[in-house]
Amino acid sequence: MENAVGADFMTRAGFGWTSWRRVLASGVALAFIAGFVGSADAARYSRTQTAKKRDVPAKLPFGELPKGPLQMVVSIGGQHVTLYANGQRIEQARVSTGTPGHPTPLGVFSVIEKDRWHRSNLYDSAPMFYMHRLTWSGVAMHEGVLPGYAASHGCIRMPTGFVSRLWQITKLGVRVVIARNDPVPYEFDHPKLFNPSLRPVAQLPSVEPGTGLRSTLATAAPARPVVLAQADEPARMTDAVEPAQPTAQSEAPAATPPAEVETTAATPPVQSADAPAAAPAATPAAETGAEPEKRDPTEAEPRKPLPPRNRAGEPVKPSGQVAVFVSKREKKIFVRQGFQPVFDMPIEIANPEQPLGTHVFTAMEIKDGGGRMRWNAISMPAEHSARPIDVRGGKKSRNVEPVAAHDGKAPSTAAEALNRITLPPEAVQRISEMLTPGSSLVVSDHGLGRETGRYTEFIVLTQ
Repeated sequence: MENAVGADFMTRAGFGWTSWRRVLASGVALAFIAGFVGSADAARYSRTQTAKKRDVPAKLPFGELPKGPLQMVVSIGGQHVTLYANGQRIEQARVSTGTPGHPTPLGVFSVIEKDRWHRSNLYDSAPMFYMHRLTWSGVAMHEGVLPGYAASHGCIRMPTGFVSRLWQITKLGVRVVIARNDPVPYEFDHPKLFNPSLRPVAQLPSVEPGTGLRSTLATAAPARPVVLAQADEPARMTDAVEPAQPTAQSEAPAATPPAEVETTAATPPVQSADAPAAAPAATPAAETGAEPEKRDPTEAEPRKPLPPRNRAGEPVKPSGQVAVFVSKREKKIFVRQGFQPVFDMPIEIANPEQPLGTHVFTAMEIKDGGGRMRWNAISMPAEHSARPIDVRGGKKSRNVEPVAAHDGKAPSTAAEALNRITLPPEAVQRISEMLTPGSSLVVSDHGLGRETGRYTEFIVLTQ
């Protein structure tokens, strides 16, 4: 009945079945064309957006950073870390440091290892991603939970958004200062700070043909004896990579590869069984009094075999930024380059009863055509002026770290400390020849920290 009514209605309206089918076919065709055009437009839009993305440079982790060394200052009292580039403040982020039972050490450190997917070997493989190691005994900066107060086992927990970006720009050797308060880097100039040495080419040591470059440590003869730090103090400079007791995050670095064997004139030639014997050395003309016999120009000169050279017996010249440490306790200057000891020497300090304080000087930029270095300084405040730390976060259960006692004598300012120090001229000369941006000078009343060892710069513990 309904079909009949529908057919009668279409007949009265002038529509036949043929017309109706034409309408349906036209609608389907229009829908297909519209879909095709839409797909083509979508594809064209996608290609346009892809081209635009290629033209847009990749987003920098912290924007356009000033060109210069990075520095980080961790404030235990403020529970935050501040990132500096070329002495300029870039960004600050919240942190969570160690509790009184597992305190975060105070002092001067540098990044000695990085591990993107590090996990703890003590605390049930707890994730410590974006790890920046500060000591081989287990202190590091890494991603972690931030409850708003000190809650770690000695490490410095950082928010993911900050430490993941930090990971992209840091390199080994970046200086990290951990203090109770929040010391700020400042521009600093002093006549006793090192400047690059502009040595004329004529003064450079000559190189014999076939011997290759040799270390300047072997050719330079200092006016006073220079003692390698490792040989002078074996107990202090021992390998701290594998501690006696397992600690969090302790991982040994890769072993040093065996020395390469080359050839040099320093050792006798090695001849094979089928090689002709070497001709005996000719008698010098000075001994016989006769003119040496002239060779026929047509006679071929026999090829002399290159004598073997054992580079393991030669001193290895390190490379990279230089780290210098002046210790009032030990009355010495220690020098490292590329995490390796170079030399140490005794120094003189005026008014030894007066504290020097702890000051970190960082070489920022070469100026004046290579003849001067721009420096900045971080002076760590005296411990007695530090405010206590809230390590629990609640008012009812407030617990504070004890403040370290001090002897009542105010430490010297950075300028006063440098004025009191007399360095050997030969030490200044050698440091100036190795000086590059990123190098550092640490002046402190303290001695070499127990964490200072192989594959580290100078770790100075102020607590």
